[in-house]
Amino acid sequence: MPRIKRSDHSSATSRRRDMPLSPDELLALDNVLPTGSVPKSLAEDCSDRRIFLSEKTGSGGSRFSRIDKTSSMLRLPPKAFLGRPGNSSQFQVVDLAGKDIEPAHPFRPKWSGYRYHPKMASNVMKPSLRRTDGRRLRPHTVYDPDNRQFFVPDGYPQQCIGRLEVLDNPLDTSRKRIGTATLVGSRTIIASAHQMPRDGRPGMWGALFVPAYFNGISMVGMSSWCEAYRVGTTVQADDTQAFDLAVMKLYDPLGDALGWFGARGYDSDWEDEARWTLVGYPGQAMSFNSNAQWPTIENGVRVIDDDPDGSFAEIEHMGDASDGNSGGPLFGTWPNGPYIIGVHSGSEYRTIWTPFGDIVAENNNVAAGGNGMVDMIRKARSDWP
Repeated sequence: MPRIKRSDHSSATSRRRDMPLSPDELLALDNVLPTGSVPKSLAEDCSDRRIFLSEKTGSGGSRFSRIDKTSSMLRLPPKAFLGRPGNSSQFQVVDLAGKDIEPAHPFRPKWSGYRYHPKMASNVMKPSLRRTDGRRLRPHTVYDPDNRQFFVPDGYPQQCIGRLEVLDNPLDTSRKRIGTATLVGSRTIIASAHQMPRDGRPGMWGALFVPAYFNGISMVGMSSWCEAYRVGTTVQADDTQAFDLAVMKLYDPLGDALGWFGARGYDSDWEDEARWTLVGYPGQAMSFNSNAQWPTIENGVRVIDDDPDGSFAEIEHMGDASDGNSGGPLFGTWPNGPYIIGVHSGSEYRTIWTPFGDIVAENNNVAAGGNGMVDMIRKARSDWP
């Protein structure tokens, strides 16, 4: 007698119950208005209107002088810069050996609302880039049409995502890399390992995180320099994208004021479900040169495959991305808040040779995730309260 496989409806229902809300389910939700404001002392501790002066011992000291009733001058010594240098870096080994790990849960401050539907900013675009022959310069790995939209990050959880500026030399602010990072703890942000400084020794690097960055300012009036970072890999290559993760310690507790995202390991049962959101600060989007001045959001992103690599995983998705999206969160919204399932890393393009021409085997964008990502976040929260 042939064996008949009975479907386990309870298991399927359980998995579906554990899925994030769909775009239609999100559409039915109303934004929740704030019930208060950030406490004054906390807002002052995290304000972006503070100026930090860092200088090496014996560099001569700075001089402050009054020019007139309304103006003063601060003369900096040769080896000083405005900002705070990073103090430590570390390669973090994560080996969970197949162990299950609890999700890292999100946090929304009691005074904060919940903006399920951010304001779109359709009038911020600049003229598109073109080549010398007049052809448009297209961003890489964008699936036509580009479904990203510029938006105003003025509420939770969007205010927890920000622009990350990394300086390999704090004394040379003209050379900096721009990417995206997300609050995942009181003093912890998550980004990509390939965004990190080239020299992690104390005082040799600097990184500034500006949450809710929009057209040159923070919509929440806050920012923080980074004190330390840990990476999942020190080698940037196609076969290390699963480990392309970094957690950074902030000098200031921005998460206490703004809240933070949770994080979950990816479940392959979620594949092909268009329930994910990708946010970032790309230099180019929708065929326009945005110079990473405005964030973009894309809803209904589909994950098509995941490739586990030890405790980490490559999460292949069909969200549109270009330079500056690196470090941006790929996340879903559950009833108790937003959870990151991956951090955007880059693209994956592979062809197969045939006598009739090359065939494209893979053309995906890739986020780094897995239980290893969750473990990095949980340890960072514990070590950097």
